[in-house]
Amino acid sequence: MAFTYGFYNSSSGDRVYDAVQISQIFDGVINDGVYQKIGDAFGVTATGTDLNVSVLTGRAWFDHTWNLNDSALSIAIPAGHPTLNRIDSIILEVDSSTRTNVIKRLAGSAASTPVPPTLTKTSTLNQYRLADVYIGLGVTVIRQQDITYKVGTDDCPLVTGPLEVISIDSWVDQWEAEWEAWFNYIIGELDTEVAGNLQNQITAIRGDNNPPLTTILALKTHTHTSGIGDPISSNGLADNSVTPSKILNRTRSFLVPVSYNLWGSHIFGAYGTDLPYTEDVDAYGFFQVPSDFVSGMTVKAILRANAGGNMYGNAYASYLADGQGSPHSNSIANTAVGLFVGITTHAYSISLTNAAIGDHVSIRLTRLGGSYPTLDTIQNYIYLMGWYVEYTADS
Repeated sequence: MAFTYGFYNSSSGDRVYDAVQISQIFDGVINDGVYQKIGDAFGVTATGTDLNVSVLTGRAWFDHTWNLNDSALSIAIPAGHPTLNRIDSIILEVDSSTRTNVIKRLAGSAASTPVPPTLTKTSTLNQYRLADVYIGLGVTVIRQQDITYKVGTDDCPLVTGPLEVISIDSWVDQWEAEWEAWFNYIIGELDTEVAGNLQNQITAIRGDNNPPLTTILALKTHTHTSGIGDPISSNGLADNSVTPSKILNRTRSFLVPVSYNLWGSHIFGAYGTDLPYTEDVDAYGFFQVPSDFVSGMTVKAILRANAGGNMYGNAYASYLADGQGSPHSNSIANTAVGLFVGITTHAYSISLTNAAIGDHVSIRLTRLGGSYPTLDTIQNYIYLMGWYVEYTADS
């Protein structure tokens, strides 16, 4: 390398400059990357109906070359492997050897646990990842939650300009789609072991950050003199002033999955266990009252209907401690609740008035579609997704 300079007008051809030298005037002014505030910053979206994805408008500067996409660019993704998963990447490629730049698909390898394809980085060819696209086995439709936007990462920097912050608005839609997909999966797939493990993790996290109420109440009353007059009392920390009712955010909740029903044993539909309308059917769940329980435990059935109308049924809960002879019970008998198409509803709320720490709880929901067809007006399946349990904790 040598010292260079420019630009001067040419005299008889003694000053000749190439494209890289022209582009070098921006070195130190801007870095390589996608411009945040021009177009849609090369956002990648799914149609939701086929295997195509679209790269939205944007402008970028890479390797002393500018790149502009002024309209949506459609890229086809091959169908998924019949037995394996795959991750393809949508990339911007800069090839100085052929003097071409292009936005294209970079194919990944099919595997049970796939990884994104490796980017090429050489002196003449550089690839920058705009997004990763997850193609599950046998998939024929790409959804927005299958796309991971990579602009703004080490794979593809985002140019925001001096003293400016990065806006996350362009990713909100994708995050919401990913959340909906995860939540629907959990509702449909959660079993007792997973639910218990999840609750243990929540309890562990809460215990690490919040001292139990008994520790807070151990603070004693004391007074001291300010030196300028009347004594200053710290009764705000005394046993008689800090009470459980004054501690905020002590409401806890968890989900109880359906263990089985008595209509075919463990029949599960799109959203949970099926409660048919042609006959009476019982569904059951089980849980144990947690160790931080203080009071106010309620159990509500989580229902979703394929048609609107009234469901007619009853709910029952029985609970007892180890070694206890007769269980406690609470119930709701022969009651109609209104349900709406596609709307998840909490219904048949039961208060466990005598619950205690460690009690084993058995819950049952009965749909009386066979016995009371004129009162149960939803002539279609109702899905029981589980039960929502809420209570007041000690900390």
